[in-house]
Amino acid sequence: MNAIPPRPAGPGEHPEPSGPLPVPAVPDLSADRHHVLREHLMSEIRTARESERSPARRRPLLRFYLPLTAVAAAACATALVVGGVVPGVPGGPGGSVSGGGTAAGAGGTGATPRSTAATVVELGTASSDGVVRQLERISLAAAKRTAQVRADQFAYQRRMQAGSIPALERTMPGEGPMVLTPMAHRQIWIPQDPRGNHGLIIENGVSEDWDLTATGNPYAYGLLAAYPTDPDELLTKIYAGLGSGLHDGTTRDQQAFNAVGEILDGAVLPPDLGAALYRAVAKIPGVVLVDRAQDAAGRTGIAVAREDDGARTEWIFDPETLEYLGERKVQVKATRWLRPGTLLSTSAVLESAIVDGKGEVPGTRS
Repeated sequence: MNAIPPRPAGPGEHPEPSGPLPVPAVPDLSADRHHVLREHLMSEIRTARESERSPARRRPLLRFYLPLTAVAAAACATALVVGGVVPGVPGGPGGSVSGGGTAAGAGGTGATPRSTAATVVELGTASSDGVVRQLERISLAAAKRTAQVRADQFAYQRRMQAGSIPALERTMPGEGPMVLTPMAHRQIWIPQDPRGNHGLIIENGVSEDWDLTATGNPYAYGLLAAYPTDPDELLTKIYAGLGSGLHDGTTRDQQAFNAVGEILDGAVLPPDLGAALYRAVAKIPGVVLVDRAQDAAGRTGIAVAREDDGARTEWIFDPETLEYLGERKVQVKATRWLRPGTLLSTSAVLESAIVDGKGEVPGTRS
């Protein structure tokens, strides 16, 4: 496929991005190929030990799968000592966070939850039969969802999420027993001005400024609205944006699937782009339909999924409305330490809206 030349912006339009579609900031690593990050994780564990009693400075990521953060590293280091019950709160959305003050309206009281042993879930049946037809249905449903978004507004999301981390000290994921982190209840405000560098996160009752200066704000509505809506052109941009060395151990097709999932999970999409993304996904080899999957809130739906290196990433949709519910990643092939059905990560989007101010929730005014 050929590269896509930028088109001049018309009156009142945002200029079309000249670069490739932005890529998720967090690598989605296979269970057996984490060695390149070993020294980094060990360094974080040592740092976490030194700062265990001080407020954690977390680097949030748009989604949560492998939390290489001070809190998660401390949980890794502490798990063996406390017999697999790990105090702590997981890190999670790209950029850096600062603060630590409490705020009302968070999905929790600020009390510290505890991690539990690895969770094994029932696996749905995966099949390539009907996946293109189902993605077209999801695409048509996405095209009907409209939103009027101004650059001075914020995308609001209320969600819950958790992920598995190593239970033993000095152990990389997949090289020993795993524990499930505490469920994080989170509210997020993302500026819709492409130049906006500060959002807000309230997690388990703690309010923190979300500094996007380092990572940028590539998923602002105005920027996304300028991307091509032809599925083939869009897929070209997605693959062009993958780069190299960001996703150790995953195939480029899985990287493309993950890149689309990052946008679907964390951005408010222009209807035409949302529809085009699902049609583009139908062209990625290996995408399947799973008849049953459950999100972090316990809601059951169907899933569009892809397996890579023994683990399956599932995007979960309401079977009736075809609304996006959340995502989970499950182990489907047995390894020495991971049983089929081991839950590697789970999330649920509980509410999503456009609001006028940072800290404002739907139905209220700041």
